[in-house]
Amino acid sequence: MDDRGIKELFAKDARILNIEFKNEKEVKEIIASYRPGPEEVDPQLPPMTVYRAAILNFASNSGARKTLETLKDQVTYQFYWMNVDRILVGKAIPYKKPQRDEFGNVIPRNQVANSQLLLDLGSQF
Repeated sequence: MDDRGIKELFAKDARILNIEFKNEKEVKEIIASYRPGPEEVDPQLPPMTVYRAAILNFASNSGARKTLETLKDQVTYQFYWMNVDRILVGKAIPYKKPQRDEFGNVIPRNQVANSQLLLDLGSQF
């Protein structure tokens, strides 16, 4: 998969500044840096069986979130937030309407202020 192939995963890709492809060694280093944020719902990083990935860079967290919301296939691909220090901090999930409790109060979601997404390419690389 190349830059164009990754951009085609989204209905709107204009906010992606650039894409960096990572090999097995680089991906293992990124995974080793994993530090789940305090608001991370599931602190365990799902296992990657094929260590190939791409880092999608954005100007802001908002741009990354809005692009992720346009992901066409929300089952096949896994995304993870990286902070500006290139530390993996949690799973990135496309936005869904806020869940509410029985009293109508919004249930907090995992919100992390980051502007990079790591895409697990698996055998798509």
